[in-house]
Amino acid sequence: MSIEENIPLQNLRPPQESTAPKQEKGEKLKIKVLLLDDDEAMRMLSALVLKDMGCSVEEFEDGNKLIEKFKQAKPNEYGLLISDKDMPKSIDGVEVLTAIHSIDSKLPLILYTGGLISSQLEEAVGHLGGVCLQKPFKIEQLQEKVGQALSKTRG
Repeated sequence: MSIEENIPLQNLRPPQESTAPKQEKGEKLKIKVLLLDDDEAMRMLSALVLKDMGCSVEEFEDGNKLIEKFKQAKPNEYGLLISDKDMPKSIDGVEVLTAIHSIDSKLPLILYTGGLISSQLEEAVGHLGGVCLQKPFKIEQLQEKVGQALSKTRG
């Protein structure tokens, strides 16, 4: 005879300090986000998470169209840019981040990728004031990176 007890794994891990945006219960971020990804499913899922955080989201699948939209925007209209790195039908995410950074060096940036995040990529994105996120990611990881990006450029 054996006794089996199920203990949730989260109870076994020490609590981690979160860098996600500090929000009071029910409080939302209220920022406008530019979201770039050629994968519609990934774009939709990311947008859902961001909207749940209180963000309004403008979605793009073409980096050039996003850059044109940003050039026409009012100063400080957007509070965050999230881009996929690899987009075969458009300019890549690093080029988009570089172009946007040259227009507004204070805009928080997140680059996510399903490929390897090399130290060179992290350094290049960090030089622009941005952060990297590995795909696939959990909701909490996206929320965490949003917090890091916002605090890195505005903190």
